[in-house]
Amino acid sequence: IGFSETARQLPDTIDYKFLNWFAGVIDGDGYFHVRFYTKYYNKVVKQIRIKVHNRDIRIFIRILDYSTLGRIRADKNKPYYTYVVYSKDNIIYIIRNLNGLKYL
Repeated sequence: IGFSETARQLPDTIDYKFLNWFAGVIDGDGYFHVRFYTKYYNKVVKQIRIKVHNRDIRIFIRILDYSTLGRIRADKNKPYYTYVVYSKDNIIYIIRNLNGLKYL
């Protein structure tokens, strides 16, 4: 499964119930991935990643239905899917909307 990160639009309204749920998913199954590549080029790669078992793919479908940010990747020869946000602008958008959320 692969979904383009650039072809979709951001939501017009903010759904705080979804954002609280999304923050919990990132807290439980996700992480901020930062890697510095030096072998062929000097580049810092920043990503938000969430990894779940194949049976939980509906979590990623819900995220993409709302936020339209990121991609879903299947882990080769493993029963996992990974949701990844690559774009710096999209990472900043997610952080700004999740930072400081209060429970409903």
